[in-house]
Amino acid sequence: LDDAAVAAIKGRVGDLQNTLARSMLMDSLHDMAIRGRMSLDAYVQLAAEEAEREQNFRVLAQLTRSIASVMDTIHRLMPESSAVLAQRTPMVMELAWRRARSATDADRARLWFDLLVAVSAGEAGQQRLRVCRTCSTAWR
Repeated sequence: LDDAAVAAIKGRVGDLQNTLARSMLMDSLHDMAIRGRMSLDAYVQLAAEEAEREQNFRVLAQLTRSIASVMDTIHRLMPESSAVLAQRTPMVMELAWRRARSATDADRARLWFDLLVAVSAGEAGQQRLRVCRTCSTAWR
């Protein structure tokens, strides 16, 4: 997908009322990103925005796992992907940290915490993990 197509999709996935349709659309976009038909960076941005709004637990689980998967792919493509990795890692870490701490239930908190663990890098990420280890189950 080119930038115009990604821009047309941004913010509209949640407009799909059918949970299965949202799930299938995001799965298709994830597949396109992994296969090189969509920018990995664009996918992470889009999936992160959608995950922040997603209410359905199963779709949220799919989104957090796919973000972790794409971030891992970006990491494996270093050094060519170093700039994207440097930009997206803090963004994803901040989102995961904020959402894990504000989750309304332990299952949602675990999804976000798992994403945080998957992308944690450097001293800032390790410090957050140390804080989480000493906090309650809901990481508040």
